[in-house]
Amino acid sequence: MAIESMTLFNLVCERENLDPVARGLIAQGKVALRDAFVDIRESTFGLSTSEDNAAPIIDMSQIHALEKNETLKDTRKKLGEIMAAMEMPEVIDASQAVGGYTYEATRRFVQKVYDEQEALKGSLSELEDELRKIEAFECEGCLEGIDIDFARLMALGSFTVKWGHLTPENRQKVVRNYENIPALIIDLGGGQGRGGLYLVVTPKELEEEVGHILNSLKFKEVYPPEDLMGTPEAMGRNFERKKSSLKEEISRIRAAIQENSRHHLEELGMSFSRLQMEESLEKARGKIAVTEHFAYLSGWIPTSEKEALQRVLSPFEPGVILIFRELGEIGEALRVPTRLKNPKWSAPFEALVKMYGIPSYTELDPTGFFAVSYMILFGAMFGDLGQGLLLFLGGLLLARRKSPAYGGILSRLGIVSMGFGIVYDSFFGYEEVISRVFPGGFYLRPLENINTILFAAIGLGILLLYVALGYSIFNKLKQGDLAGGLLGRSGVAGTLLFTALILYVLGLFLPAPLVADGILATLILLTVTLIFFREPLGNLAGGHRPLYSETPGEYYVESGFDLFETFLSMFSNGLSFIRVGAFALNHVGLFIAFHTMARIIGTLGGTIAMFILGNLLVIFLEGLIVLIQGLRLVYYELFSKYYEGDGIEFEPDTLTAEVD
Repeated sequence: MAIESMTLFNLVCERENLDPVARGLIAQGKVALRDAFVDIRESTFGLSTSEDNAAPIIDMSQIHALEKNETLKDTRKKLGEIMAAMEMPEVIDASQAVGGYTYEATRRFVQKVYDEQEALKGSLSELEDELRKIEAFECEGCLEGIDIDFARLMALGSFTVKWGHLTPENRQKVVRNYENIPALIIDLGGGQGRGGLYLVVTPKELEEEVGHILNSLKFKEVYPPEDLMGTPEAMGRNFERKKSSLKEEISRIRAAIQENSRHHLEELGMSFSRLQMEESLEKARGKIAVTEHFAYLSGWIPTSEKEALQRVLSPFEPGVILIFRELGEIGEALRVPTRLKNPKWSAPFEALVKMYGIPSYTELDPTGFFAVSYMILFGAMFGDLGQGLLLFLGGLLLARRKSPAYGGILSRLGIVSMGFGIVYDSFFGYEEVISRVFPGGFYLRPLENINTILFAAIGLGILLLYVALGYSIFNKLKQGDLAGGLLGRSGVAGTLLFTALILYVLGLFLPAPLVADGILATLILLTVTLIFFREPLGNLAGGHRPLYSETPGEYYVESGFDLFETFLSMFSNGLSFIRVGAFALNHVGLFIAFHTMARIIGTLGGTIAMFILGNLLVIFLEGLIVLIQGLRLVYYELFSKYYEGDGIEFEPDTLTAEVD
């Protein structure tokens, strides 16, 4: 439950080694490159002045950006088409993407395979088109009993000859209007599926008019190969011979495509990994500064990965200069990225923490506290052994099928819900089932202990608020904000004021006050004064001038409203947790309503229907509401006390299968 320690590094390598060096960093997957131009421009690039560093320091005055790889997108697209046609999976082998190749050689190979495949596919397409023409011209029963040499007919110079199909419905239209059509339309026979085959002979001068008529009849024209025409008997022989020849050629070309694919299978897999690396490298190019002789890189790396980075760069020594920068050297100008490092039980809750905001590098990681508080709040509001079991199983399924993070959250919430369900003696809405199986245990049934449940909810909220205030104090002191940590509303003074108010309220309900009223009054007055004068007192203690960041009048008006809001929030924050108890009671009360409806129905089927409907409604509707209410309590009542969430996430440059 911590934020991983980060180290800034600056790297200089020989320009000719830039590609393999950058590939090694990306393949490692632990480096987040930052803009080297900014570091060089602001003189924060940590290259010490020495004789060994003279050449790269002198070259810094001539830095420029890398040129974009203009052919990468097209090459990647062509490889994608080849792999899709072969149904190849997109699998990355990082060992093939680091060294031992150049982009240009990979591009030429992909282009060569693409051209070969396109040539074969072009030939295949032509042959398939020719085969389709023949098959479209054929139909069962066509040309039977006809003794015409169609080759001579089509050679008539004064007439246009068309072949095609008409549906039975449109054929009837032709029959009814035959005398109005200036063309000879001959039914050559055929089946009823796509329509029979028709021959249309039209004088050249009437071709356009007849064309409009045929379009209105949805005449589907076919184009027989002229070199195969003749008498019907000769055409049948020609068609069969040509079809057989075409099918053999099509099979041969398809086999050639498959053989070509198999021949290049391994190389295509390597090319995919390498082009994926080039895409990752292309995304990083804008952050790398280069000259004619050197390349300059800057980035963040987890401190624990420093030795691994040195091992990656060792093959390029002595042509590599690597400098690690401690955070104390770089000042506060650079924002350090945050990488969360949590144990398995709380890691899924990082998703909900990041939904609010990324912790800054100087903050405590709130994930552990978030996980504990959210699970307890949800379990207390949704305590049921049976329903919790369903949530647990649903979470396991979601984690396996869709989202490991949200599935992990749901399964953990289900476990806590089961725990509270045992305490509440609730199993799928039925109370006293668990206690009958396991008598003698401690059970706290909500409807039998309403006041206890409500007061326990407030007590739980106060406890969580104290932890949140502790986080706030630690964060502010860690960040060097002594005034906020000691005198702020969420600092030591605010915590003491909160404690004094709680003791005062408790004293109203107890036979004797826990602390004397005079002591409480003094403590309240002192803490209110410290909070009210927080800024001038903090600046005075730290020796800062001026004492006010604005005019004194503006400060005291604002501070007065802030103090008023502090009192309101202290009461409202604690009482806000009463909803935890209210939802625990509501959870039981809703089932009483369904049990009542089941008794009114009075049948076994009705009882079962109400049982199923009630549980579905509670799990999906009330479960969703409780999820949201738990988030609201953690975000607005707890996070508002100590968590800024204005950090930036550590996003390493990695080799992935995602393509823009």
